[in-house]
Amino acid sequence: MFISSFNNSHATWTYSRLFVEVTSPGSKVKVPLPPARLLTIGHDNAYTVVIMARPASLGEFEQIVLLAILRLGENAYGVTIRAEIAAHTKRKPAPGALYTTLDRMEEKGLVVSRLGDPTPQRGGRAKRYITVTKKGRVAVISAQRSYRSLLQGLGLLEGANA
Repeated sequence: MFISSFNNSHATWTYSRLFVEVTSPGSKVKVPLPPARLLTIGHDNAYTVVIMARPASLGEFEQIVLLAILRLGENAYGVTIRAEIAAHTKRKPAPGALYTTLDRMEEKGLVVSRLGDPTPQRGGRAKRYITVTKKGRVAVISAQRSYRSLLQGLGLLEGANA
């Protein structure tokens, strides 16, 4: 767990990923925090603390899945996501691997799912449509920027190397 502290003339501040605690003469306030939050605490003086969460770290397959979903837009569900990945990466992910990844990404808040209408062609089953959340977009953009930064100046994607 990340914890840091600092003192000023009025209070002692302790931060962690889970809370911010402010101790001042005669009072102690401990506030649980969601991943990113703007927090104002104070009695005589107002203190404003901005706690910014880092974008979720993504594995290679999670990035591929998120990018496929973004490419598909409203038509992103298991079968189309697998087809999009196969068309652009020459990889054919197993359905179980894809659905496990989708479930994990939904738990992390990177995607949301909704069920479509059941169809006779699917034996009365509904399609599970997937949409990338803002948090998912931020995570994939951050990961791609990191890759681009690491590749910069190496010449790996130009000429004979490509």
